[in-house]
Amino acid sequence: MKGGVGAGASAARYLPPRASFFGVRSLSFVLADFGTLFLFLLFIFYSLFLVLFFGAITSASRIIRIHANVSKASKQLKKLPLFSVNQQALMQGFLA
Repeated sequence: MKGGVGAGASAARYLPPRASFFGVRSLSFVLADFGTLFLFLLFIFYSLFLVLFFGAITSASRIIRIHANVSKASKQLKKLPLFSVNQQALMQGFLA
């Protein structure tokens, strides 16, 4: 082998990156891998939190809107005579 990495007398002792004499990775490389894994998991859980949080806000706003519509319809129904044509039309529009 001419030139390049590992050429010459030191070619027999050349170790590729992240290797050691004992076949065990260096602690700094292991910690770097755990750091990468930690950041990846943090990103996944943060994304999941955002999806669930905004989903809950959307559901809550829908419930508040439905409650407001029910309150409005019940006030209108109290003003109408019992079993009137207007009351039946209002109920059909509300339930549809």
